[in-house]
This record gives sequence, structure tokens and C-alpha cells, in this order.
Amino acid sequence: MMPKVAIDPDAQAFITASGISGINSTAINTLVVDLKSASLWTKMKCIYPFVGSTSASQKYNLKDARDLDIAYRLTFIGGGTFSNNGYQGNAVNSYANTNLNVNTVLDGTNSHLSYYSRTIAPAIAADYYMIGALEGTNYYAIDIIPNMYSSLGSFSIANNAPITNSSGFFIVKKETNNNQKAIRNLSILDTKVQMVTTKPNFNLSINALIFTGGIYGYSPFECAFSSIGDGLTDAEAVSLYNIVQNFQTTLSRQV
Repeated sequence: MMPKVAIDPDAQAFITASGISGINSTAINTLVVDLKSASLWTKMKCIYPFVGSTSASQKYNLKDARDLDIAYRLTFIGGGTFSNNGYQGNAVNSYANTNLNVNTVLDGTNSHLSYYSRTIAPAIAADYYMIGALEGTNYYAIDIIPNMYSSLGSFSIANNAPITNSSGFFIVKKETNNNQKAIRNLSILDTKVQMVTTKPNFNLSINALIFTGGIYGYSPFECAFSSIGDGLTDAEAVSLYNIVQNFQTTLSRQV
């Protein structure tokens, strides 16, 4: 008789809250164990794995699986689609509010955003946001227009990294030396030295941009993972990619 695999307590809290089972619960447990083994778990404020096929299962933050705004659980707005492959925006009115205020929670000189896209965008005539918040020129976002724009500081000096494929795992990261990098999968697309004076006093949203005028840049992307947290070294970004790609492969939804 095979021994039962021990379930990590944080994984179990998420499994219980989301009501997932089977391969989804196995994949979540492995994801948590791998993130902790790589010393990435403590760097995360939010981890959204988008498992299960409903808004009820996909709204939870893996780092804090309470059904509360202060736990940064997602609030879904509009007509997005939920499936076993993740959460897909409709490019019209759908997005997910993370309930995480950039100004209150994140360190402007040491933070990261990530987004796993399963979608190759159609011909792009306007901004499509993967994740973002903007106040004045203070910009925290990953944006495809069709270059990859990304920023953890000032809008005016955001990365402008050419890409030909909007699917894959996108990271924008900044370490304490303000060395910001835009990454797709294992490729560093652009590097900037970007100082921060003020952060946007808005919640980050997934599949759109929350800004002073309302909501902008609704995207058609299918999101299968997103994280928000402290800055990552280059080696940690590679580890995060490998862990997330293994997670997606387990669920047969890798790109």
C-alpha cells in the first residue's frame, strides 16, 4: 500500500476554501511545496493559480485563502469566462480586482508582478492589460500593445520590449537597486533603471487597468496564474518560471 502524500497546511487551506479536488488539489500542493523549497513563498503577497472552473473556485489567493478583501481574494467584474484552463477576459467589460492597493502594500523599489497567458492576442489596435494600476504617471502594469510595456514606477520610462507572442509567462521585476527587467518565459526582454517617488493609490486589477478615470484596457487574455510580491533576483525569476510551468504541465494547460 502506497503511503499517503502529506498535504502542506497552506495548500490544504486553499483546497478547502476553493472546493477543488483530484489533479487540481495535487497540483496546488506541489506548487506550494515547490515555492517554499525555492524560498519564493515568503516573497509573495498574492498567488492566483486559477484552478477549478468557476469564479467561486478561482477567486482565492493561495497565500491567504480567506474569503475576504483583506486577504486579497479576487472580485470578478463583467462577463469573463471561467474554465479548467483559467480565467479569460472578454476585452469588453471583464476584469478581476485583486483588492491589493499598490501604495499601501508594495515596496516601490523591490517588487514584482507576473502573469501566465494562454492566449495569442488577435491583431492589437489598442492596449490590452494583463495586470495594472495607474495614477498620474505612477504606473504598475504589464501591458501588450503589441510591444510588452511594463513598469514598477514611472509611466514615462516603462519598458518597451518587442514580442511576437502574447502567450507565456510574463514577469516584470525590480530589485532594491531599481534594476527593472521585463521577462517572457526565460528571456529577458528589456532592462531599465527606474526610480520610484510615488506609487498609484489604486488596487491592481487582472485583465484591465484601474486608473483615475475608471477602467481601461480590458484584455482577451486567458490567465492561468498571476502573482504579486517582493522583488526577484534573476535566478529566482528562473525558478518561478520553472515551478509555474511544471504546475501548468501537471494540469495539461501549459503553453
